[in-house]
Amino acid sequence: MSEQPQKATRAGEPVQKTGHPYAQILQLNQELVQNLQGLVDEHETRKKELEELRFAHDQARAEMARLEARLVTLEESTATVDSVADLPALVGV
Repeated sequence: MSEQPQKATRAGEPVQKTGHPYAQILQLNQELVQNLQGLVDEHETRKKELEELRFAHDQARAEMARLEARLVTLEESTATVDSVADLPALVGV
């Protein structure tokens, strides 16, 4: 088998089997790497945002549980209030 000589483009660069000059392939490869880096950066940003949202969600749930416990306590306390005049003292007003 004999090797086929590489054809030259108008600019004198060797042509790959795909017909694209080597410089164009390098440029496309660099663009691909930049695009992939952009996607990785975007993914990392979204992961950070998700973690912040999860933290805020957990904080809100804890606050809701605290408020619910206080409400239950107040409801139990008001069930034993002898007069409405005692109510401000129970709620801390």
